[in-house]
Amino acid sequence: MAESSRRIKFAGTEIEVENAEIASSEEYFNEYRLKDGSVVRIKGVLVSLVTIVGQKTPEGKPIYLATLSPVVVAI
Repeated sequence: MAESSRRIKFAGTEIEVENAEIASSEEYFNEYRLKDGSVVRIKGVLVSLVTIVGQKTPEGKPIYLATLSPVVVAI
């Protein structure tokens, strides 16, 4: 998808990336019960997901870079 291709800085070098198309998603909280009785729920919300153009894992799979924004809820 050429229109979504762009260059970004990553690990001290500039790389070409493309937006990854998301077909569906499910987001869940991880829940932590603290000794004082509090409950904290945490999840990462996806802000951006890209693949590195021309790079694959040794198994031939795409390499993804994800940017997440944390969401924390204390109950």
